[in-house]
Amino acid sequence: MDNDQERDIVEEEYWRNHCPECDHSPCDCYKFYCVSIYMTDRQYGGGEEGGWWYNVGEPVKELAMHTRIFNNLIEAQDYAESLRAYLIPDLNVGRRDISSVLCDGVYEAIIDYEEYPSAYPKETPHYE
Repeated sequence: MDNDQERDIVEEEYWRNHCPECDHSPCDCYKFYCVSIYMTDRQYGGGEEGGWWYNVGEPVKELAMHTRIFNNLIEAQDYAESLRAYLIPDLNVGRRDISSVLCDGVYEAIIDYEEYPSAYPKETPHYE
């Protein structure tokens, strides 16, 4: 393992256990964390500067049975990781990567912070 790989592992472990808002572990920034499965894709934003795209996502109602609410960020992350390891790969069999223009969406386990699952972004972004 080289230094870059070691640094990536340390950084990933750090952020896995620290709140993205306050950088504390554990924190009380949020009352709950909701893990659910989304269908995510990219949409064309416009032709400015050679074209730009933005990510969109919508909760998958047919997979709502996998939605869980946690009071603890680490437990929410553990559950999301288990979905990413065991369920998401099977759901994405035969689907193209999100970076492909031929992609019709991919399934992802997403943690919502103090929000219930809802489509994102809430407003279409604009180029500035």
